[in-house]
Amino acid sequence: MGRFVLICFLRIGMANGYVCKLIGGGLMILLSGIKGLETAPYARDFMKLLALKPGESVLDMGCGAGSIAIPLAQAGHPVIAADFSPAMLGTLDAGIEYYGLENRITPLELAWDDDWDLVGPVAKAVDVAFASRSVTTTNLKDALAKLNRTARRRCAVTMVANSSPRYDLHLMNAIGASVTCSNGFVYAFNILIQMGALPQVTYFESPRRDTFDSLEAGVA
Repeated sequence: MGRFVLICFLRIGMANGYVCKLIGGGLMILLSGIKGLETAPYARDFMKLLALKPGESVLDMGCGAGSIAIPLAQAGHPVIAADFSPAMLGTLDAGIEYYGLENRITPLELAWDDDWDLVGPVAKAVDVAFASRSVTTTNLKDALAKLNRTARRRCAVTMVANSSPRYDLHLMNAIGASVTCSNGFVYAFNILIQMGALPQVTYFESPRRDTFDSLEAGVA
């Protein structure tokens, strides 16, 4: 079995001066359309942990609007950018055109629960396959196996190591509501051990400023 990297990120951020746990962002899509932006801290940290070799090809499973696929392509990596959402892929297409990456990124409509033998990438299609905060499936073992079959060298998965990104902890604490922390990464680790892998586990914090003084500041 290929080498697996299980990356757990801690949601940390600032909201109106208060420290709270927030998921790292990085979408390029603004109210005014596509706009050139600096790569988000989460994406920079994740790409560093991927430790790609020059020119290696990748599968970005659950690519969304391309917050990681586009910077990787700009760095010279051929990318298969897969997502189950046609709307997300449509936004990705706009980003590909905006940055002139038609020869570097191959969009693919694909879900975890699809039959990858029929509609997915062929076995060992890329050097590195990863899922960045996008393992949304009822069959985690099957999803990890699909990544493994697609990669020649290594796989990487990021999962939340504390509270769900669906919650704003600053707000939840203000109203006295409790939030259950996520332990999904523990299941992933145990599944990988059962599959015969010796996963490398890395933790990193993912900051994001979640509130702004005005709408203009938020989309600037």
